Amino acid sequence: MKHIIAATAISILPTVGMSQDLSSFTQSLLGFSCDSEDLPDLNIVFGEYDGALRIIHPVGPKGHLVEKTGYGYKFSLDTSNAYMTKKDDGWTFHYSAEDGPFEAECSSMGDMPKELSIAIWQIVLGGSDLTTVPTQPKPDLAKLCFDSDIGAADIGGPFELVAPDGSSVTDADIITEPTLIYFGYTSCPDVCPIDVDRNAAVLEVLEEGGYSARSAFISLDPKRDTPEVVGSFAQAMHPRMLGLTGSHEQVRKVTKAYRVYYKAHAPIDGEYLIDHSTFTYLVTPDEGVLQFFRREMAPERIAKQLSCYIDAKKG
Repeated sequence: MKHIIAATAISILPTVGMSQDLSSFTQSLLGFSCDSEDLPDLNIVFGEYDGALRIIHPVGPKGHLVEKTGYGYKFSLDTSNAYMTKKDDGWTFHYSAEDGPFEAECSSMGDMPKELSIAIWQIVLGGSDLTTVPTQPKPDLAKLCFDSDIGAADIGGPFELVAPDGSSVTDADIITEPTLIYFGYTSCPDVCPIDVDRNAAVLEVLEEGGYSARSAFISLDPKRDTPEVVGSFAQAMHPRMLGLTGSHEQVRKVTKAYRVYYKAHAPIDGEYLIDHSTFTYLVTPDEGVLQFFRREMAPERIAKQLSCYIDAKKG
């Protein structure tokens, strides 16, 4: 699998109807051979087609455009971004797929004839050598840990609520490390207990791997959820989960900031249900809301993405 440059060019030429001969086509190629436990024997080849640098293997020469950057290359596979970043002793491939983030160590396919290697480096890198890619700030690879990038979505913001001991707390007091925030109410008959238990399981998986995070349960029912009630509910789920409540106005402000939908039903015999959205938000002290997770996502999958993020931030 290590020597697939010529084979790749030969196999795809008949299918794309290119007028170039094989020699001129292969001189436009740059290949990488990568390997990891998750991505064994992965080969990626870039080439010029229709006047632009594109991925020609494994997606074919009419595939996604490749952007040459100071840290290496940026491109797309399926619907997710991928990066090939330069290291002192080789290259690293970063990709976030539906079932989690992946990373593989790579080497450039430099064992071709010298004149062919030089041609590839000159075409793709504008005359520079693969070993002398200019040093520029790298992208935020931590964001590759997640299935999707919510970009600069205007979600989240400052809030002030009430802690279980009755004290007033702000977002700065609560979000001191990666924090999973969920909005619900303690009288919820089915959805909230399941979702909050899932978030508690995320914390347990992270703890088993040596990672630290916390969770917050914010009540949408300040009338019934006193500080003591919501505090006991959260602590019963996990010791690193904090229950928060507040006045109706405080709850209204935080739900507006996080774009949380909720609506109370008319009471029946003094009891009432509350319809509400069920996203869990990942919030960090430095970057705010990074991601939100749907209720059907397994705790192991969330923990894998969160641990990847923590590792990436450690550098």
